[in-house]
Amino acid sequence: MPENIASLVEKLSYSEVLGRAAKLARLLEDLGVPWEAWQWPIDDLAFRARLANYWRARGDIFAPYGIARLVLGDDLITPEEITDKRKSEPKEEGQEVVPLVYAPDQLVCFRRTLEALPLDYLKWLVEHNYVLVAGPPEPKNLLGVRELDASLFRSQQGGWYAGDEQKFSRDELAEAVWHAIRKDHVPNSTSKPYDKQCGLLLPEEQVPTAVKVAWVDTTYAKVRGVCLHNNIWVRTSSVTASRHRVYVGSYSDGFSVYDYTDDSAYSDIGVSASR
Repeated sequence: MPENIASLVEKLSYSEVLGRAAKLARLLEDLGVPWEAWQWPIDDLAFRARLANYWRARGDIFAPYGIARLVLGDDLITPEEITDKRKSEPKEEGQEVVPLVYAPDQLVCFRRTLEALPLDYLKWLVEHNYVLVAGPPEPKNLLGVRELDASLFRSQQGGWYAGDEQKFSRDELAEAVWHAIRKDHVPNSTSKPYDKQCGLLLPEEQVPTAVKVAWVDTTYAKVRGVCLHNNIWVRTSSVTASRHRVYVGSYSDGFSVYDYTDDSAYSDIGVSASR
């Protein structure tokens, strides 16, 4: 049996590498892949992402979430991954850690709703830098999201938004549906008041609540080990008891929640977007 590329990678010369690339081109040409197709992954980000994900999956597009995983890659976080990685913290020393568990019918619902999404929708998410994350098995408000793992938050208990008068942190919920949130701020939305920021949204987009951004950001950090909205604040649709706009972001000491007036404009405050 001939050696495969993995076993030869440190042995091949430049000319041998080019020879194998030429062989691949010939084999694909025999299968009807035109020469211009080699330009597609160079010009088209969504095509490039699908090709890379297909390659990493060894062509298995029929596994659960296959097509969506193929398109979104690591920017799709499934209920199974959340159960595996995102666990509640013990409330008292020595207390057993209880994982977030989805009911069988919830898993079926998540898969069916994802399979029903058009391919163009998934491609749109890639092109606009979105992540698609399954919501929690039970509705969670902002304080409930923090309770799951307080170490992910700058304010690990109490804090201004825990007051009884702050209805947004108690009444607004992240529910057991797919949440599509932009991974960064809307382009060119910094240094603008809130109404001007909202004017930059695409017709398909809206500004998400603080709890939805918190769920997506902390879940992505827990499952992927990457902080979204890092070193940048993004405004949400949530408002405080004093009618100030809630803005959030991730810094070295955790996910943070603050508020300020809508007419303020700062270079480090953009606006979040969801679809």
